[in-house]
Amino acid sequence: MKAAFRLVRRGTQFYAHNRTTNQRESLHTSDREEATRLLDAKNNAERVPTMNLALGRVFLAARDAELPERTWQTVMEAIQHHGRESTRSRYARAVKDPVLAKLRTRRLIETNRSDLLALIREGTKSTGYYLKRLHNFAVGFGWLPGPILANKLWPKIEWGKRRAIKAEEHERIIATETDAEWRRYCELLWHIGASQGDAAKLTGEAVDWQTRVLEYHRANLKEDAAPACLTLGTRLEALLKEPPTTGLLFPKDCRREEQGPLDAVW
Repeated sequence: MKAAFRLVRRGTQFYAHNRTTNQRESLHTSDREEATRLLDAKNNAERVPTMNLALGRVFLAARDAELPERTWQTVMEAIQHHGRESTRSRYARAVKDPVLAKLRTRRLIETNRSDLLALIREGTKSTGYYLKRLHNFAVGFGWLPGPILANKLWPKIEWGKRRAIKAEEHERIIATETDAEWRRYCELLWHIGASQGDAAKLTGEAVDWQTRVLEYHRANLKEDAAPACLTLGTRLEALLKEPPTTGLLFPKDCRREEQGPLDAVW
């Protein structure tokens, strides 16, 4: 391995010349023997981390041949195949974050604490949340030799407070909304209390007109969980009888939900 520095002399003083940057650094001595020792120390300081990394790759490759070259792109792809459908959809949207995208081509074993902290500072709360999930996923799969950041060192994420919509706010939306489908969708949310995603995917077939019951599966529950069942009141019945009464009740809003999280309308 070629030494990073070579010894040069200008006048009576010796310098360490960096072969990569062509910069010179004074060794503050005019004694050649002392200058040589200082130069050897600088070269060893440069050589040891490089050698350690090279040796580490050899040992890691013996355990997992792909580990030394595996990048965060692999982690981002793999995590999208875990969890329920709604969870997988959230991961698919999360990894499109432009801040997280900067990590895609970086090798896992070459990622350090400063890299992760820089992304956390640059991104949003969501960036930090999903970055921690990607990190823990890689550790759990054995794709990282150990945690880059211990759990207690991750910045604590404090989400903003949420509240339910008030009656007067709901009435103001209904009174001013000009899009008929969106207005009916907002009214349905008010009457059944479903999540935006669940309501957007409702179909006419979810209504049993004989028993006057609306039945649907909540996406945030397990697939074998009991469905939500609501008895139809007068206003809810009128809403569900408005066209379309078969297929998707809110086709435009379902397409919007598939493209990303629905924006709150209140």
